[in-house]
Amino acid sequence: MPHALSERLSTCAAGLSPTEQRLARLLMEERDFCAFGSVGEIAARVQAHASALVRLARKLGYTGFPELRSDIQADILGRSKTDELVRRRLEDSRGKTMLERLVERDIAALSQVPQLVSQSDLDAAAKTVLTAPHVFILAEGTAEALARHAAHRLRRAGIMTLQLQPDPRSVAEGAGLIRAGDAAIGFGLREIPALVQTLFAQTRAAHGRTVLISDLSGMMLRPTPDHLLAASRGSDLESGTLTVPMALLNALILTVADKGAPATLDSYRTYSDLRDLRR
Repeated sequence: MPHALSERLSTCAAGLSPTEQRLARLLMEERDFCAFGSVGEIAARVQAHASALVRLARKLGYTGFPELRSDIQADILGRSKTDELVRRRLEDSRGKTMLERLVERDIAALSQVPQLVSQSDLDAAAKTVLTAPHVFILAEGTAEALARHAAHRLRRAGIMTLQLQPDPRSVAEGAGLIRAGDAAIGFGLREIPALVQTLFAQTRAAHGRTVLISDLSGMMLRPTPDHLLAASRGSDLESGTLTVPMALLNALILTVADKGAPATLDSYRTYSDLRDLRR
């Protein structure tokens, strides 16, 4: 289940200022640092004034920053032994190769995913995908690789899928095709692109449903997507790993295949047979 702080941030997201949003992301992504840092140190990390952090704490329903920090500390103390071992291993990375450090970073990030995304979340999103007459997929920048992967895999499972290009004209053309019951899958890394938000708005207007795969920035998107598959990609101050959103996407695809069987398995079989044909 999501930590109480994450739930509070998600509830209050629409009313946060840009500075408060930066602080909110830091609180979610850098919990170890925020659990023991001072108000000034934490605020300075995102070039904010200490008073902004105090105001954010109160806006989230805490009596002040000490209570907010206690909430973060309780979350850290409640982590499983496995998570604690992974965290310590990640901290003890001096003298290791770049590859070793990257692998440890990904392990640490992946270990947190089941705490934020449950199988019931995946089941619900898979049901939406399976029952949709058409599925529209959109991503920008680095996340485009995930969108391509999603489109290919879902088509192989027999899902009528259309990947939109990340430009206004393509999104406008695609949005005009959306009908009731259709689904839109969007991706967001660090922030949710305006084009993805536009696609979601058009999908809602057409009485379709939305699925967002993202890092923790997705928790602050308003209106809330019908299905949110969001987990931390690691430190917000580093280049976050793509392993986490890829794991979420693959888990969704596998759930679609499982829930849609035998039809989805038949589609995979047909694809394999045709792919292997020789001219």
